Amino acid sequence: MNRTILTVMLTALLAGCGGNKDIRTYDNSLFQLASGFAAKEICSCVFVAERDEETCDEWTRVSPNVAGHHIDYNAKTVRSRSLGMGKTLARYVDAQTGCVIDRE
Repeated sequence: MNRTILTVMLTALLAGCGGNKDIRTYDNSLFQLASGFAAKEICSCVFVAERDEETCDEWTRVSPNVAGHHIDYNAKTVRSRSLGMGKTLARYVDAQTGCVIDRE
């Protein structure tokens, strides 16, 4: 029994030691994840793989399809929204980096 208590206390102590404040939490978890996936994948498909929007839309569509997107070809960005709650902006950086998600 003492070993079990020690294990639980050690686990709790180590769990609190991480403390990385750069980790982003999601307020609307599923909606932000869905919009983030759509924005990043469509951005990569259009600007890195150089595919047309229709092909990229089909390639990234999930079921149920909860995220819509808008591509700005001049700025090389993709804005995605998931059921009006989660929104994400992905932008093309360069040929080596590809697309990244920007915090809005």
